[in-house]
Order: sequence, then structure tokens, then C-alpha cells
Amino acid sequence: MLGTLFHGLYKSYSQFKKFGYGGLILWSKKHAKKKQTISVKLKDFAYPIYLRTASSDYETFLQVFDQNEYKFPYPEAAKVIIDCGANIGFASLYLARLFPDALIIAVEPEPSNFELLKKNTALYPNITCINSGIWTKKTMLEIVDTGIGEWGFMVKECAEDTPGAVPAVGINDIMQDYKLQTIDILKIDIEGSEKEVFSENEQLWLPKVKMLVTELHDRMKKGTANAFFNAINKYEYRMEMNGENIFIQFL
Repeated sequence: MLGTLFHGLYKSYSQFKKFGYGGLILWSKKHAKKKQTISVKLKDFAYPIYLRTASSDYETFLQVFDQNEYKFPYPEAAKVIIDCGANIGFASLYLARLFPDALIIAVEPEPSNFELLKKNTALYPNITCINSGIWTKKTMLEIVDTGIGEWGFMVKECAEDTPGAVPAVGINDIMQDYKLQTIDILKIDIEGSEKEVFSENEQLWLPKVKMLVTELHDRMKKGTANAFFNAINKYEYRMEMNGENIFIQFL
């Protein structure tokens, strides 16, 4: 029991040291059983960050801001960033702090995640949010709850009149809509849809990407890793990993 107490004190001090008073607030709410939206003011960010208790948001927060899974020697002057599978916006906020002048397009299909994504990015004029799912073409997608939390929603193609369906958009469509010639950083974390995205029409946009950051989900959809490596192996690249993320820098 004493060991548990000391462990709790150590963790709370660690959270305070890393994140200031916001870290203490977050630590005190981590075991909350009731879902509610709380705000945390971190010392390295100008604006509060919002997340939900009793959800997977806390684990996502730790991955991004504590474990620094998006830390990497990025291109020095990234001007265009697309965040596919933005969830509630933590990766977009992390990259916005590194590249305050970059255009960041954050794409998220699930409605409750998207609402918090908008809230988290509302004060960042360089972040544009799109309520769509990333796919190979413009169609409609059905949200599939896998039961593993707010970070695990999948999508599948569906009829236009399917209840709750959301529009799909291809990466090439985004480039055309925003008149983008290249993408400096393309982050893709789309819970298995990598299989489709890297299997069809990828030749339209992949040669225009300078750096690719992705998490593969073969455990959720078999064949995602094969599709990914079959696509990128047509080009020269350097690969590194940090946590669950694969960083591909095209040469």
C-alpha cells in the first residue's frame, strides 16, 4: 500500500514537471468513471487542450505529449501538413507548435471526435478541419465502432442513404481542392483503411509526399502492411520508427 502511495506521488510529480499544473489536473481525472470534457493548459501551448475522461483520450494524450511519438527530425520548413485520422487533434496541435506557419488539414470522420477536434483547433487559424473519412475516392462511409474506444473507430464503404454515413475523400481530392502541389508531412492513422488507401490511386498523390508518418493496423485489417510496403517500395526512402509510428522520408 505504501508503495502504491509513493508511486502515485511520483507519477503526479512527473506529470507536474512535464506539463505544469495541467498535468496534475489530468492525472487527478485519469480514473474518472463519468465521461466529461475537461481542459488542460500545458506550459508549451498557448491555448487549453480538451479531452474526455472515461475514454481513450488520456492514452492518446500520453502517446503524443508524454511519450512524444511524433518527435522526429522533420523537414525544417514544412508548409503543408495533412493529418488523416486526426481524432481529437493532438497530432495536429503537436505539429502546429513545431510549424506555426504551416497549413494543416485535419481529417476525421467520427462525429464526436470531430466536434472535439474543432474545439481543440478553433484558435489555430492555420488548422482546417474536414469531417470526412480518408478513402480511395469520393463516396460514403459507415462508422464502425470496434469497441476499443474513441481512438479505434473504423470505416467501410456504404450506400449513400446509410444512417450516420459520412463523406469519404481521397488524398488526391484534398490536394486538388486546396491546390496543393506537394505535401511536406502526411500523417495517416486510419485504423485499417491504409489497406485501401495504399492499394488504389496512390500513384496520384504518393510521389508528391516528402515525409509520411503512419501507424499500420494489420491487427484490425489483414493486409494493411502489405499494401503499404508494396506502395512505398516503388520509391527510394529512409525509414525509422518511434513508438507505434513509422516515419518514411522519401529521397
